[in-house]
Amino acid sequence: MYQRTQELVVINEKKEALNSFSDELSKEIDQIQSKVASIEPLWQALLSRVVRESRFSQTGLQVERKWNKAYATVSVPISNKPVSASKIASEAQKTDLQLTFLLSMALANTWSPWRALLLDDPIQHHDLVHASAIFDVLRDYILEYKFQLLMTTHDPIQANYLRRKLENDGIDVKIVNLIPSSDGVRA
Repeated sequence: MYQRTQELVVINEKKEALNSFSDELSKEIDQIQSKVASIEPLWQALLSRVVRESRFSQTGLQVERKWNKAYATVSVPISNKPVSASKIASEAQKTDLQLTFLLSMALANTWSPWRALLLDDPIQHHDLVHASAIFDVLRDYILEYKFQLLMTTHDPIQANYLRRKLENDGIDVKIVNLIPSSDGVRA
């Protein structure tokens, strides 16, 4: 009987710990939801600079809870019905939606004193005209908000275009070409 009582005490302690953890996690999710909601005006402004298609100007962030997790979704109105942006957006538009969200969060929430953007080919699916809009936004982040930018791309033409754009504004730029060799990759 004593052993069963002890087991019950241990089980109840674990249950209390899990409930406490769940409560704290719910508070964190609520804080994230408020952070997401707070960046929507900035996100909309960036989105209007980058995505030229009018149907995306009416889009908005919705935070939903599914299976006790928060999800941020983006819907686009089509025939007065909200449709998931992932179903109608091109690859470039999906990248723009994600990039502008990331940039908005980076500006609105200073998690680190190091202001840096580490971007993996944010212009991958873009032509030079649309890439230029991204480059203008990135240049503004460097000049106005003092961010550092480390960006990869496989397109040397666009890399040189960004380099020229930044150098014209007095920003130091270094392009590093990675070249495969028998010893691995060399810069």
